[in-house]
Amino acid sequence: MVSQSRLVVGLVGGSHLVNHAYFMLLPPVFGPLRAELGLTDAQLGVALGTVGVVVTALQLPLGSLSDSRGRTPVLAISLIFGALGAVLTATAQSYAWLLGASVVTGVGIAGHHPAHYPLIGAATTADTRGRAYSVHGFTGALGFAAPPAVVAAAATVGLDWRLAIGAIAAVGAVYGAACLLAFDRYVDRDITHPTSDADPAGRPEATGRSSPAPGGSSGAWSPRRQSSRSPSCGFSRRRRAGVSSSTRRRCSRLATGSRTPPRTSPSRPCSPSAPSSYSAGAT
Repeated sequence: MVSQSRLVVGLVGGSHLVNHAYFMLLPPVFGPLRAELGLTDAQLGVALGTVGVVVTALQLPLGSLSDSRGRTPVLAISLIFGALGAVLTATAQSYAWLLGASVVTGVGIAGHHPAHYPLIGAATTADTRGRAYSVHGFTGALGFAAPPAVVAAAATVGLDWRLAIGAIAAVGAVYGAACLLAFDRYVDRDITHPTSDADPAGRPEATGRSSPAPGGSSGAWSPRRQSSRSPSCGFSRRRRAGVSSSTRRRCSRLATGSRTPPRTSPSRPCSPSAPSSYSAGAT
């Protein structure tokens, strides 16, 4: 489980890096977009804001889908749409095209957190979850830094900005395919899909009732259940060996609150001080 936990945290961390990289596609290329498409700053701001609006609008629906259908289907939607949105951004030829790319990119970004957090929660334990979430945050910060660095590197060597955004899209698509394949092959279903009858630690949910006993009966105490335990009636194990079976039965009935008190013999009291001379064969 430890290795699987690390695998899940690593896969989710890589997905978070890609997710934040898609979020930062437009700001590094505002200049080229303004020059090539003749856009104003207001139009560029609307294009960037469109991404945020779509992400906000889809958070709750994709969260519900993650709970009802599973984490990996939502992750697959995000990884596929994110890569497609990056491709559309890299090939944008008009403002309408760019707005459409922003909508698709927003769909790709929206599902990551509804899938990431429950995956990490299910794959980790309480004593490692803080470090797992810190890895998640660290990789997300790297994702914010990736597009500016890639676009700057491409410009330094004389490559077009479209190639830089296209390279980000290609890396995201390859990673998405590898990530989904790894989840399908190496991660247990109880991590990737929610269960209604267990909490993240795998224990039954608290319902306000006692858990059923192994035999299928209720967990509530009853005299009948208690009597099956053969109470010692105050005798030590060694002294019980010297007490007759009839005496032990009478003690058992008294200890469990039987409504019909047994008849006791004055010569054989039911007490811890019963003479040790009684034997199993006494009458």
